[in-house]
Amino acid sequence: MEKTKLNKTIRPVKEGITFNGELYFDGISKKQLNQLIYILNTGKDGLGLKLGMGKPLGLGSVTCSVSSVEERKIVLEESQLNYDVSSYDYSNVTYESAGLSLYVKKEFEKIAGLKSVPKQYEICYPKTSDDDNGFEWFQDNHARQMPKKHFDMKIQYALPNILDSDISLPKYIYVPEKKKRNNNNRGNGNRYRHN
Repeated sequence: MEKTKLNKTIRPVKEGITFNGELYFDGISKKQLNQLIYILNTGKDGLGLKLGMGKPLGLGSVTCSVSSVEERKIVLEESQLNYDVSSYDYSNVTYESAGLSLYVKKEFEKIAGLKSVPKQYEICYPKTSDDDNGFEWFQDNHARQMPKKHFDMKIQYALPNILDSDISLPKYIYVPEKKKRNNNNRGNGNRYRHN
């Protein structure tokens, strides 16, 4: 593909590559610290984070694990400022104990689950019969006539609910128009039909 201002070249990291790093935090509550630890340690629960480019195409899934947490406090001892470093016990931090919302737990686990998308689904942008012109899917998903007000816009297919078992969107297939369109009557004929 020719490089343009509308596309980017990426180099995916091979599976199994490990990176190590440190994250510093300051001025957060114990609850916020536990939530941060839980999110960064979700790899042990089969959950992942999305980083980098190409996320809508299924790229960027990473698992994280926390190896240690240390708190550093500045203390005054005999008229001198010193650092007091202590280990923070994070071994019992869970979704519930971190105070994360129980109302959206199932949704979070499905979104972050590394095996949430069944193998029969292709991870891609919505498609038409001409896969190179995916933008046409979005055009044809709107009513053919432009509304006068934004809230009058009609959309045929919206994303499924997160907990639905069928998480796919229909593919539009090219169908020749029956009537010639003109600027005054854009609603005649259909360029695509869903499959």
